[in-house]
Amino acid sequence: MLQTKLAVVPRDLGVAGAFAISMEGVRVEVQPWPQWSVNIYNFNRNAPEQETENFKQCLDLIATAMNIDMTKAAVKTETGKSYMKTTCSLGSISLVRDPATNNSCMIRPIQANALVPPPPRPKNAEQVILPAPKTQSPPVAPPRPPPKDEVF
Repeated sequence: MLQTKLAVVPRDLGVAGAFAISMEGVRVEVQPWPQWSVNIYNFNRNAPEQETENFKQCLDLIATAMNIDMTKAAVKTETGKSYMKTTCSLGSISLVRDPATNNSCMIRPIQANALVPPPPRPKNAEQVILPAPKTQSPPVAPPRPPPKDEVF
């Protein structure tokens, strides 16, 4: 989609399906499944903190193509990075902007399996037999012999 809209030819990055598109002021790198990512690098030699028009156009095209919800508020860190957790047509994603890299943008999926896994089940859990609870029975009196003077 980017190559047709921007009339540029992608360059293979050597990983199956990974490619990059470069043009004046921007470079876009796309990594394939399963750990996909889209990195949009801003290159402005005169004012590195300002986004180039090509960077803005690429970010807008990618956000539109992926149906990224850009209305979420970003959280800024002490280092100046801004993080936005949002959704797109591929699921939950994080969008990171970093002023140390000229306000470049990294888009990655939020991994559901990044949560702490549950503790492992014991081996043969179905066969675990718990001991019966110990209860106190009332004492049983020994049987009494029949009386001797009774007639049967």
